[in-house]
Amino acid sequence: ISPNSYEIYEFRPSGSIGEWNHVSSYTLSNYIKEGHTSAVANNRAFFLTGNPLDRYAPNFFEIEPEAQLWTPAPQFPGGLLKNAFGLEINGMAYFGTGLQNEEYSNVFYRFDPVSQNWSRMADFPISMHSGIGFSIGDKGYAGMGHSNADNTQYGSIYSYDPQLDTWKWVATFPNNEITNYSFVFTNGNVAYIGSTQSNYNNFFEFDPAYLKENYEHNK
Repeated sequence: ISPNSYEIYEFRPSGSIGEWNHVSSYTLSNYIKEGHTSAVANNRAFFLTGNPLDRYAPNFFEIEPEAQLWTPAPQFPGGLLKNAFGLEINGMAYFGTGLQNEEYSNVFYRFDPVSQNWSRMADFPISMHSGIGFSIGDKGYAGMGHSNADNTQYGSIYSYDPQLDTWKWVATFPNNEITNYSFVFTNGNVAYIGSTQSNYNNFFEFDPAYLKENYEHNK
């Protein structure tokens, strides 16, 4: 999903490069505003959005890529939440932090694609927006973004244990100039983090196994 637009693109690996294909345009554009968030869980894509002019408008949608259909899913219970992070752990979709009524938030919710139910989970350790979220193995990771401490960029990354419903600090990002509006993707058991800003071209690898081996004293 391209930022602040209604277009959906699909990337298909092919050879050493691969290719991008336009899949569809989102037709319910009156519901989509800036700061939308997505997560893929249980082989389905989910899209959290909102209309600041209508708090009761549908704010959560499921994307069916093969049929190119968008269908309203159970309403996100946290109201309008923009610039949140999304991630998946063990088939569950999670969404957290962001801006609620233009205030920094630390909320964290789980969506079960099978039961179609929302659950409020343990709050993220700080209030922030525009952070990143990803999962490796059976743990979730989130952080960076903008914190509510003097409106500064925030570099800490926390891990989330879904069995215990707890957050734990694990690392501080090494470059505080690109912690806001960054992108992340995973490959195997590591994550790669970079900046969406054109004047920064740094690219970092995040390896939880390396952190556990070298920095955790209670491993």
